Order: sequence, then C-alpha cells, then structure tokens
Amino acid sequence: MLQEYISKELQEIDRNTVQYMIEEQQERIDAMEKENEELERRNKMQQEQLEAMESEIIELRKMVEKLSGMQK
Repeated sequence: MLQEYISKELQEIDRNTVQYMIEEQQERIDAMEKENEELERRNKMQQEQLEAMESEIIELRKMVEKLSGMQK
C-alpha cells in the first residue's frame, strides 16, 4: 500500500516535471521568436536605409560628373 502510494506520487512528480520543462521550453521559444521578429524589423530598416544611401550616391555621382563637365 505504501509502495503504491509512493509510486503514484513519483508519477505525479514526473508529470509535473515534464510539464514544467515543456513550459520553460515554450517560454524560450516565445522569447526567441520575439527577438527574431525584432532582428528582422531592424534588418528591413537597415536595408531600406542602405537602398536610400545607394540612390543618394548615384545622384551625387551624376552631379559630380555634371560639374566636372562644366569645368572643361
């Protein structure tokens, strides 16, 4: 009887431990997904800034070429 009771209690502890581990892993996954979303947002913003800078460089090069042509 005592052995059966202890066995049931150990099974319950095992179930609780597994549930706790699952919840901990889910929290880690959620945190990583949130961090990934933030990194993707930053990456997109930086990509847009890079494209704007590249366009500006092209325009500045055109202006330099135009000014160089005027000096000749």
